Amino acid sequence: MIHNNLALFLLNLVMVVLIPFIFKILLPEKNYGIGEIIKYIMLGTFCVTFLSFIHFIFPSLLERDNSIFAIFIQAFFQVALIEEFAKYGSLVLITSTKKIFSPMDILFYSICISSAFTFAENIHYLKQVPLLLFNHQEGFNLIIKRFYSACLIHTTCGFITGHIIAYAKSCRKNLIIYSIYSIIAAAFIHGCYDFNIMLLSAEYLIFNPIIFYIIFYFFLIISFILCVFLFKKTYQLEMLKT
Repeated sequence: MIHNNLALFLLNLVMVVLIPFIFKILLPEKNYGIGEIIKYIMLGTFCVTFLSFIHFIFPSLLERDNSIFAIFIQAFFQVALIEEFAKYGSLVLITSTKKIFSPMDILFYSICISSAFTFAENIHYLKQVPLLLFNHQEGFNLIIKRFYSACLIHTTCGFITGHIIAYAKSCRKNLIIYSIYSIIAAAFIHGCYDFNIMLLSAEYLIFNPIIFYIIFYFFLIISFILCVFLFKKTYQLEMLKT
């Protein structure tokens, strides 16, 4: 059991650190150091603390029944919106300490925050999984799917928030309005993912489970394409500033 937990912990760590390091490889001119990457990932854990504080004050946010409406409210509002707001708060905390920044820097900080949140959330999820699940290959595979899907979705939300904030700062737009845009847009993508997962976990039998899996993998593909698109758009903003 110890070996299984250690392997899953290391896999989780590699997956969430991989994204910022890919960012570093794609942009060698930015000179993001390993220490800087680790520092911003650690700073990103602030959003997890903020989220835990909200759930401590309002524990009813974690409760739900199995009606479609209740699942919809929890997926889009009680989970996605609050989590994206928490991550945005961390982004503000980090960028407020920087006097000089570029669009790609903001995107990089946002991705680091998303990586930190994914890491902490996956560890929390592992603590909730029944111990016997680790002894079954199907259960182990489910955990692995959860790891990489959560990593991609949170990264996508990080790209969305980072790009919109970078655009607002670069083009001198109303930062408050665009901050609201970024939270809502990220929460919508996040909520769609959570809604599908929650319906499947609630075993909503009025739908064929195959439909959920098709939507699930289609959504992951779209998320990856969106990440690439937003990276290119933010890089174009970077070139315009220089």
